[in-house]
Amino acid sequence: MKKMLFYIAFIAVTWNTEAQGWEELGGINSLAADSTIRGVYGDFIHGAYTAGFFTNTLGNRYLANYSNATWSEVGGLNALAANSYCSGVCRDLWGNIYTAGSFTNASGKQYVAKWDGLMWSELGGINSLAANDTIHSICCNSWGKVYAAGAFTNAFGKHYVAEWDGSSWSQVGNINPSGSDGAIYCVYVDDLGGLYAAGNFTNMYGSYYVAQIGSAGWEEMGGWNALHANNKITCIYRDNNGTLACGNFTNTSGKRYVAKFDGTSWSELGGLNGLAASGNIFCMTGNHYDQIYVGGEFKNATGQEYVAHWDGSSWSELGGANSLSADSSIYALHCDVYGKVYAGGDFKNINGKRYVARYGCTTPYDTIYRTIASGGSYFFNGQFLTTSGIYKDTLTNNVNCDSMLTLVLTVVPASIFNQQKMISIEIFPNPTHNRFTVNLSDNTENNVVNVFDLTGKLVFAGIEKKTKQIEIDLQDQPSGIYVVELKNSEGIYHTKVIKQ
Repeated sequence: MKKMLFYIAFIAVTWNTEAQGWEELGGINSLAADSTIRGVYGDFIHGAYTAGFFTNTLGNRYLANYSNATWSEVGGLNALAANSYCSGVCRDLWGNIYTAGSFTNASGKQYVAKWDGLMWSELGGINSLAANDTIHSICCNSWGKVYAAGAFTNAFGKHYVAEWDGSSWSQVGNINPSGSDGAIYCVYVDDLGGLYAAGNFTNMYGSYYVAQIGSAGWEEMGGWNALHANNKITCIYRDNNGTLACGNFTNTSGKRYVAKFDGTSWSELGGLNGLAASGNIFCMTGNHYDQIYVGGEFKNATGQEYVAHWDGSSWSELGGANSLSADSSIYALHCDVYGKVYAGGDFKNINGKRYVARYGCTTPYDTIYRTIASGGSYFFNGQFLTTSGIYKDTLTNNVNCDSMLTLVLTVVPASIFNQQKMISIEIFPNPTHNRFTVNLSDNTENNVVNVFDLTGKLVFAGIEKKTKQIEIDLQDQPSGIYVVELKNSEGIYHTKVIKQ
């Protein structure tokens, strides 16, 4: 848990949508990877992370991070230094980053690597996963659990899903397909903790299917109304309307498509107006507004790979006339809470280098309120400020989308400032999917917590409590940023929480 200390500091964030388009993340400071990108995670607040087959100057694979308009190797001199490729990236709610793939430890075993912000470690240490083959897929849930699956097998030679519960690795049930056993290419955990897996395994009829964990263990999603795919499944995603799956399987017309399970039966997303992809689908992502994005080796009418977008009613090429127009396959997609879509793969820029592409320009406009003591100063936009006032800094990124940072600075007498009490506030988890806890390390009583959306609407009205811990549920609210207001006898304090 990370503690945040506040004076009278109120941070509110709003945003406007401006020009939409694809950009090479970093522009002239692009990643310029020398080989394929296989995993990508994007977040406007924490930056973008990517990994794959690409190497550093020493020939080692590494995890790259985009932050402050610059790409860097996570860990610097203490980088991951993987001896083979990375196949996926995920981030938990505490900011830890995980990657896995074909790289091995000193004992020749594949493992999940963890970056905690300070150092790399083998998740589990001496109790590591110690997989005997490639890890194709990893994911994290809201409670700190990490899941991994791939080509590795248990002592009986069966492929399985491994779970890290915070203290040890274990096998999640037994998939035990009634047909042929095969590698697991995708493991997915939803907001409520539901766990799903798919890949190259089949049922007794020789059909590929999506497995879900139930009260009795792993089961075929849909039962008698299962997907019955005719080829392997490489990706799973869940939105508010059901479970989605895609991969190498085709419809009766021989076209790849996105399949949807609505709780009763499987169908082709879009029906007669389905995706009808000409090649395999390798990746899928979405947002909380049920927008779905897929990528792979399928091409548009001009022979270029693209990201396909489902807007709830129809499929289209993301970006339209300003499409990604990739020259090779798209292997990785991720959508952040602001609606930006990140893509990576084998496609190259004009210099022949692989890069991370980003679509969207929903850039936050930040307003920061700060109070300082007379005689002090606040550094903003390249200068030290000592006078109360409103100061602005305008930034333009390389797709011509402006963002503005506004500072409202108040200078008070030092005697008053020094009397203000500093309260330690913990918001966890943050970001959250629904519930979060406001934890106060101070013994102040009669605390009231309210939550507002960015229009100023009160979405949670707290009651006075003599407690240091208050739980809040935003289940009925849309994804976005919310302002948390704490009132007590010492004053009013504000911070923010992100609902994913």
